[in-house]
Amino acid sequence: MQPYSAYEPAAPPPDLPAPAPAAPAPPAPAAPQTREQIQEQDVQERDEAEAVFPLLRKVTPAAALAAAPYVGFYFSAQWCGPCKVFTPVLVRFYEKYRHLLEVVFVSFDRTEEQFNEYASKMPWHKIPFIHREEVEEIAEALKVGGIPCLVVVHPATRRVISYNARGDVQQYEQNGEELVRAWELRHPLSE
Repeated sequence: MQPYSAYEPAAPPPDLPAPAPAAPAPPAPAAPQTREQIQEQDVQERDEAEAVFPLLRKVTPAAALAAAPYVGFYFSAQWCGPCKVFTPVLVRFYEKYRHLLEVVFVSFDRTEEQFNEYASKMPWHKIPFIHREEVEEIAEALKVGGIPCLVVVHPATRRVISYNARGDVQQYEQNGEELVRAWELRHPLSE
């Protein structure tokens, strides 16, 4: 019998069948490569996001949609550790640049008590807790894969400007005007 080596896998005992080979993973969707594919993807994303705007208008306080050129929907929850880290960053950004970006809290809290406690620390508008079903639909339409998540829209054109505005805010925390210029370059509003 040979000594065991950490570099060689041990052979299965003779009375056990060898494991079946793993099924290959399905191929990932191809990233758009051509200008036409990118434009096609942009149109599809715009159509998907535009479809949620009537629901956003239904549950979002009207003042929030008119307060600034951009509105950030902040998906967060009181029980979420990373949210507790990002929320103060967003509060500082908001207090300095609220003329550029209005924020609306979209709660993933499990109870109304959690919602009320967490929302009391936020200086911006909130979608009321009673709209939990609508929040799920909005989160799906805006491609929220986890929290904290900040999705920025331009209400006048009904366009999603950034699905990763959390990263945008962290990158441009000290210069909101530069962030808005970057958004305008990526998504010209005159199209």
